[in-house]
Amino acid sequence: MAGTTKTRTKPDRTFWQRLAGGLRRLLPPAWRGEAIGDPTDPGYYVNPYDLFDGLKGVQPGLYGLLAAWRRSCGGGAKQQRPPGQAYSDAYVRDLTRMLQRHNPFAQAMLSALQSYVLADQGMSVEVHYRQGLAAGPGQESLVRHAQAYLDDFMDRDDWWSRERELYVRCHRDGEAILRYFAGRGGVRLRFVEPECMVAPDATPEWTDGVRTAADDAETLEAIWVQTGMTPSDGEELDADEVYFIRCNADRCL
Repeated sequence: MAGTTKTRTKPDRTFWQRLAGGLRRLLPPAWRGEAIGDPTDPGYYVNPYDLFDGLKGVQPGLYGLLAAWRRSCGGGAKQQRPPGQAYSDAYVRDLTRMLQRHNPFAQAMLSALQSYVLADQGMSVEVHYRQGLAAGPGQESLVRHAQAYLDDFMDRDDWWSRERELYVRCHRDGEAILRYFAGRGGVRLRFVEPECMVAPDATPEWTDGVRTAADDAETLEAIWVQTGMTPSDGEELDADEVYFIRCNADRCL
C-alpha cells in the first residue's frame, strides 16, 4: 500500500506576526517575582505580558505618546503655538480643569486646601464698633442694620457656596473675576469667565483684556468682556464694577 504525504500549508502571515510569534516562543510562560519574607519562598509568578497591560503597565503611557505624535507630525495639521509662548492661557486652563474634574489627587488637594482655609462655615463677617469709640445713642441700631444688610447680601447670592467656588477658581484657573450688579433688590454678584476677558482690538492699551493706568501698571482701570461672536463685540467694565483676583502672579502682570 503506497503511502501518501500531505503537504502542510502555513498561513500567510505578515512580518510583524512572524516576529511576534517568534518572540512569544522564546519568552518563558512566566517569570518568577520577588519573594517577600520567607527565603525559601520561590516567589510569585509574573506573566511578561503584565508589563505591557494592567495598572502598572506601560500601555496607558503609550496612548499618550501616540496622541502627542499625531498632534505634532502624525495625522492632521501640526498645532501652532503662539510665538514666544510655550502654551496659551486657554490651553493651560483646559489642562487644570481636566485635572480638577478627573484626577483624584488634584481633587483631594483642592478639597484639603479648601477645608483648611474655609472650614465648614466659611468666612464670617460681623459688624462691630471701631476700637476706641464710645457707644453713642443710635449706634447699636446702626450696627444691627448693617449686620442685617450683610447677612441678607450673603444669603441672597448663596455666599457660602460662592466663596468656595471663588477659592477653587483662584487655584484652578489662576484668577477669578466677580462682577457687581446694583439694582433695586440690592447688590448681586456673578462670575465672569476668564475666556470672555479679551482685548477688543490690537491697541497697546489693552493687554489680555485688561487696561491699566498709563503711569502705573498696578492700577486697574477697566477690563473688556466679550459678549458676542467677536472680541470687539463686548462691553467695557470699569474697575469699580469688578473684583479681580490673580494668584501666583506678580502685581504688575
